[in-house]
Amino acid sequence: MARGGSADGRYVFEQEGSCGTLTLSVLKGASVSGARLTLSGAAPVTVTWPDGSVQFAGTGKISGGGFPDSLIQLSANGGSATVAPIAAGGSRLALAQVRFEIGARGFNIDTVATIDGPLGDGMVRGVQVPLGIRGGDMALGCLPVAFKSLSLSGLDLTPGKINVCVEGGSAQIGATRLLGRLGSSSITLSAQSARFAMANGDFGVDGLAVRLANSEQPTLLDVPKLTGALNAGRASGAYSGASGRIGAVPLLLSEAAGDWAFAKGVFTTKAALKIADAAPEYRFNPVRSNDFAMRLENGRITGSGSLIAPKSGITLSQVSLSHSLGQSSGKAILDVPGLRFGQALQPEELTPITLGVIANVQGGVSGRGEINWTPKGVTSSGSFRTDGMDMAAAFGPVQGLAGEIRLSDLLGLETPPGQYVRINAINPGIAVLDGQIRYQLLPGLRTQIEGGRWPFAGGLLILEPTILDLNQAAERRLTFRVEGLDIARFIAAMEFENIAATGTFDGTLPMVFDASGGRIEGGRLVAQSGGTLSYVGEISNENLGTMGRFAFDALKSIKYDRLSVDLEGAIDGDVITRIKFAGVNQAPLNGVRAKLPIPIKVTGLTNIPFIFNVTITAKFRQLFEMARSFNDPSVIINRMLPQLEPVAKETPKPVQPPESSPKL
Repeated sequence: MARGGSADGRYVFEQEGSCGTLTLSVLKGASVSGARLTLSGAAPVTVTWPDGSVQFAGTGKISGGGFPDSLIQLSANGGSATVAPIAAGGSRLALAQVRFEIGARGFNIDTVATIDGPLGDGMVRGVQVPLGIRGGDMALGCLPVAFKSLSLSGLDLTPGKINVCVEGGSAQIGATRLLGRLGSSSITLSAQSARFAMANGDFGVDGLAVRLANSEQPTLLDVPKLTGALNAGRASGAYSGASGRIGAVPLLLSEAAGDWAFAKGVFTTKAALKIADAAPEYRFNPVRSNDFAMRLENGRITGSGSLIAPKSGITLSQVSLSHSLGQSSGKAILDVPGLRFGQALQPEELTPITLGVIANVQGGVSGRGEINWTPKGVTSSGSFRTDGMDMAAAFGPVQGLAGEIRLSDLLGLETPPGQYVRINAINPGIAVLDGQIRYQLLPGLRTQIEGGRWPFAGGLLILEPTILDLNQAAERRLTFRVEGLDIARFIAAMEFENIAATGTFDGTLPMVFDASGGRIEGGRLVAQSGGTLSYVGEISNENLGTMGRFAFDALKSIKYDRLSVDLEGAIDGDVITRIKFAGVNQAPLNGVRAKLPIPIKVTGLTNIPFIFNVTITAKFRQLFEMARSFNDPSVIINRMLPQLEPVAKETPKPVQPPESSPKL
């Protein structure tokens, strides 16, 4: 219109003194753009002075030149107009009846705009915005803005209303709550407040909360603070303090902070965040990701990043995920290419389950885990292996543990039956080599020991089936069964000096482990049949007395017909070992004086029956090392026979009652 135009019409001008009237009628105007304006009626416009009042009457029409067809009804100080909708590029603007007037303060207009149009990759329909002009300026204040529907990246909102307050070039939104659906799930969007600067497109949202529900466990997202800006059709910004959870997946996301962008229907973000176990008694300690990248496009979320241990900063695994908003389903993959435990990283940094169970772990783990979720629930699985791991366990050091574990429930730490590991060596005081254990992980952090066995001194050491509770304060019971132990091979393996024996033994070693440590309860080894026992070491204390010399002479070669060993006590403290055996001496007695009515010297006697009851109290893990260095057991014999001379500089209490002394 500014390029030029023309107008014609009729007017009547009347002047009398200082008063006058201008009446316009049959007005027609046209511009080079093609716009047309007509006013009809006897006096469509009348202007009087000196009061400057304007009176309207008749009708008017506007059309052409890109203007919507409009019909104007003129009244005394203004009028109303009906404007046809405007459409362009998929967008549509419709105005309700426009009311206008000319008052003492200028030109006023009131109407309601209804807008439909594309929004990103979606569409907004029925947005209703009250519009007003006062004195030629846009009316400010709080306006109720409503919409009929909004669709964006799979999000469909039902009719809603927002109270927008416009002041000083910015728009403020108070507490807001919107409802709708995201795919097959219902969604609730709420915010405490929001603001938008109309001059530069900056905006911010406080207290943003998203609730997505399609089952008993909703998907949650809370963003305390989000900021951004609109620029050339692109929105971008930052957020901090975000937290959330995906449906029934028992993982909690928190402390998320990073950058975000939205352009051409694609939302992207890169953030640092923390991931924790949602279980009340958590199974793994929180881990972090400093490079988690996520993308939302066409209703699908994809993401990837690395997980690190929060204390040591060691990378634990790579994680990737995908989620369909329409189907409310997805999966996450955890790849562990090679995690190594050592001085820098121990299992207790990752999980409380191992605390008090194992320590000083050395070795590597590799594998892969997968978590899948649908509206019906969550499933997870995984497979991890180690080719060799050493550790300290409650029952002794473990070397060369190797095997693969297949998890049927990765998050719940459950497996099918028949899991299998090989162990090069376990040493609770007696080294057992080349063993194997079969097990199953059960719900509730319990382990079903299906059995284990080790070759042991010509026989077998068998771990009997049991269930172990892996909770830290729980009591754990293990029962080891000994079958066919060859005592001669056992003594040779332990490198006991000056001791020789024959015989085959069976027995059980019940062991209990709890928060206070481990202990043996009612352990017992029994000879299957008879055998021989011989001690030929030097005796440092010659003043043993009659019974003492009888005992040592007999121990040079005893043929026993029964022998048992009972064990009781804490394996990290004192264990009481009671050895009972009965037999006859094979080597002749070497001249023992007996105080009969008259002193006599007894020599050369064999096949004299003896009963020995020996009680030893010692540290279990030191017991066998001590036995290797026993060139002189006279201290034990003195403690066993109270009537003998005590060892110099030592006043021990008796370890057994006198009636258990050797008897002829």
